[in-house]
Amino acid sequence: MSGLRAISTLLHTCAAAAAGGSSRRVALAPPLGRSFRVPWRAPSAFVFDEVARAAGGERRRVSTRAASWDSEKSPYETLELDRDADEETIKTAYRRLAKFYHPDVYDGKGTLEEGETAEARFIKIQAAYELLIDDQRRKSYDREHHVNPMKASQAWMEWVMKKRKAFDQRGDMAVAAWAEQQHREMTLRARRLSRSKIDPEEERKLFAKEKKASMEFYSTTLKRHTLVLRKRDIMRKKAEEDKKKEISRLLALEGLELDTDEDDNINFLK
Repeated sequence: MSGLRAISTLLHTCAAAAAGGSSRRVALAPPLGRSFRVPWRAPSAFVFDEVARAAGGERRRVSTRAASWDSEKSPYETLELDRDADEETIKTAYRRLAKFYHPDVYDGKGTLEEGETAEARFIKIQAAYELLIDDQRRKSYDREHHVNPMKASQAWMEWVMKKRKAFDQRGDMAVAAWAEQQHREMTLRARRLSRSKIDPEEERKLFAKEKKASMEFYSTTLKRHTLVLRKRDIMRKKAEEDKKKEISRLLALEGLELDTDEDDNINFLK
């Protein structure tokens, strides 16, 4: 959205320059927080066409990002499950899809929706798993879906957006979900062993060995996910820099120059 404001401000600046050629400098709106040095000659139609195309592309990108979250798929469809799937089936589907659509390993061979990214699908998979693996949440969703499917669909999308926001803010949702899953599996394993006829000492050693392996795997997963988040942040930063370069290029075509002088910004705000 900041890109749209920058484009809008640029259009306003060019229009002002065309209307009043006697002004040497043009004041900008506060959102951009910068000023431009404008030459005497008015901008040509070429720049307006270029800016309009750039603005249209930005609108398309924003629309695509929004559409990638506006999915009609239910949590069951997201995990490719039937509505009577049991807990083990849910876990199996989650592991398979989360591994396939993980942003760090996705190879582009999946069935993403138009405008959807691997990261968006990955978060939906996480959200679907967290909803269906929780008996109370699942029963509440199924009951709501039976009474009012549209309301249930809206509640599901709100849940997905909540998980997306958590992913953007913390980035540890995948690891947290995995840790919760591992904890439950270890608890069930301990209960099964307690009811078996295995020697107590051997049982203790086996359980300790499995717990150690689980913690090592958790540490590896955490490190890997941290690298994925760093890569995501770098790519976002690069996209912002490319956007600024494109605006500067359009300005340069008409001899306009982006002024980064802090004094000018202060004077303008006054």
